[in-house]
Amino acid sequence: TALSLPEVSGLVKSDRIEQPVVVGFVGAPRKILVIDDKWENRSVLINLLSPLGFEVIEAEDGQDGVNKTQETVPDLIITDLVMPIMDGFEATRQIRKLPEFKHIPIIAASASVFDFHQQESINAGCNDFVAKPIRAEILLERLQAHLGLQWAYDEQMTETATPREDTGKETDSSTAVVGPSSKQAAILFDLGMMGDISGILQEVDKLEQQNEQLIPFVNKIRQFAKNFEEEKICEFVQQYISD
Repeated sequence: TALSLPEVSGLVKSDRIEQPVVVGFVGAPRKILVIDDKWENRSVLINLLSPLGFEVIEAEDGQDGVNKTQETVPDLIITDLVMPIMDGFEATRQIRKLPEFKHIPIIAASASVFDFHQQESINAGCNDFVAKPIRAEILLERLQAHLGLQWAYDEQMTETATPREDTGKETDSSTAVVGPSSKQAAILFDLGMMGDISGILQEVDKLEQQNEQLIPFVNKIRQFAKNFEEEKICEFVQQYISD
């Protein structure tokens, strides 16, 4: 099956009126191995997947990933492609040589826009490919497909997910939330437009340390970031940007 990267212009857009919030999944616990040499990238996936009930194991390069695969026997692997010591392509080939992991789902994750990287990852034995920065909705779709998951949703959040109700609630809540400076809000807005969840989390960590009054604001951004809701982050911070 041919795989293609999403168009950059469509990264932040969504035509869906309702976006139910996934809070977990039904059934037995699942174990996911994340192979990436950058701790920030591993951290983003841990922050997304752990609250949903996944057990997340970390590996910092391809060789570590092969070892952790044998030690921990995960249900699915998400691997970066470009890494020192052993890259994701070779790690995938090594894992596929192990009889008990011949059919384990492996998802390649890369910021590379080159089609041949996608094709090479599939040739190496990966089942799927996601572009970085990884969007929660896309990753969750892939996990659902490869693990046969049934999601559990936050019904209360789903009921208030229409744009009209959201806008009302957003306005009401924002009046009580102390916000950042216009410059800081603009930085968060730009990061949201780029889909850079890792950058957003790092930025709000700084804000929290600078001013305790920003904690309610920071917590709201973190909640959106946890669900990779870049659109809502942009909408929320826009009110703090001066014209």
